[in-house]
Amino acid sequence: MPAAREQTVGMRCAKSTTSTGRGGTSLTPVIILLPNLLPFTLPHSKNLRSGLVGITAGCSVMYPSAAAFVGLISGLIYLGADKLLLKFKVDDVVNAIPVHFANGLWGCIAVGLLAAPDLVAVAYGPDTPVGWFYEWGRGSGNFKLMACQLCGICFIIGWVTVTMAPFFLILKQIGWFRVHEVDEEIGMDLSHHGASSYTFEKADPTVISKFEDRREAKLEKRASFSGASTQSKNAEEKDEKV
Repeated sequence: MPAAREQTVGMRCAKSTTSTGRGGTSLTPVIILLPNLLPFTLPHSKNLRSGLVGITAGCSVMYPSAAAFVGLISGLIYLGADKLLLKFKVDDVVNAIPVHFANGLWGCIAVGLLAAPDLVAVAYGPDTPVGWFYEWGRGSGNFKLMACQLCGICFIIGWVTVTMAPFFLILKQIGWFRVHEVDEEIGMDLSHHGASSYTFEKADPTVISKFEDRREAKLEKRASFSGASTQSKNAEEKDEKV
């Protein structure tokens, strides 16, 4: 790709990414002003990140107006996906599924809908299929790009499932899939790093007592194991001298 063309595509990506961030955060005033109308909450950074994820696939082939639309829809998709997680009791502490999975899918679909012909020609060549909405505007209804995007989505889901499902099943079998219940209650930030990140409220004293008892038990177990190893090593050294 010539240098001038690379610069043009790079500038287009920067503009689209900025526009979709604005689209994603456009839901923030609604959340602040009308909190009682929403049956769930949305951290303001999450809808921004949702918009950035949504534009990743199509940042080089969308106009800022289309990118802002993608960001707005990304925020709504985050809301819906977050509510579904709560409904089905899926444990996703950092809401990675609504932000990255749901909006990653939407971003791929958005390319199949909104990839502009002139921008596609600059980035990928003049004979490349374009977004379905533009194809309908031409009167053709060419579904090639959307079909490619849907095939890509299916491949990604299949690949991740095949490669990661056995890994997580193994972790579950050996007991490494989840942390201890006490660590979950007190919070991983506090139990593993000694400080709380998302709340300044003090933990329940009962939970703290459980955590301290468990920590002392672990230290005693580690000390006893270390002592047993030292005794065994000393016994082996004595046998060698004899």
